[in-house]
Amino acid sequence: GFVSGDGSFFVSIGKTNYTKIGYRVDIGFGIGLHSRELNLLENIRHYFNCGYINIHPIKAVIDLSVNKLLEIDQIIIPNFKLYPIIGLKSFDFENFCKIVELIKNKEHLTKNGLKQIQEIKTKMNQRRET
Repeated sequence: GFVSGDGSFFVSIGKTNYTKIGYRVDIGFGIGLHSRELNLLENIRHYFNCGYINIHPIKAVIDLSVNKLLEIDQIIIPNFKLYPIIGLKSFDFENFCKIVELIKNKEHLTKNGLKQIQEIKTKMNQRRET
């Protein structure tokens, strides 16, 4: 329930000169909280043993971010498969897992794979139809 309210699975597609197709795909898992919850977020980071905490002093917001493919694949995804997310965010998690598989298979480096990722991404978060 905690991640259903304060967590997110995100995918970003941006231009780059480092791939043949001219685009890169970034993925991540995050939890955002009020800065007074720093101790809680540090405990969550300790539980996962990965990611980093960003402190935004002007907005009084903190967030835990996990962006490394290896950590997402070997820690975050198995955790939420063992302890499933309840609610609409479970659909985001399912789509996120599909994108991670495409990235692991290097499909994000092909035009067809990038197109698949873009299509899956359109069904995530606020753009979801359900």
